Amino acid sequence: MKHFVLLLLLFPSLVAAQCKDAISTKDMQDCMDNEWKKSDADLNRVYQESLKKLRTWLDASPIACS
Repeated sequence: MKHFVLLLLLFPSLVAAQCKDAISTKDMQDCMDNEWKKSDADLNRVYQESLKKLRTWLDASPIACS
């Protein structure tokens, strides 16, 4: 899933494929907005998970980080 989110950010045409059934410009914009929001939420979730793992690792590390 993480790689998929990165691909969506790097290749907007992949997102556009999700909106292929949109007919009007407004439909396309709404669809792209929804896809962007989903991707943004996924990216934020992955970031928070990574940050939590990093904090856990730093807390367990014998080297004091300040």
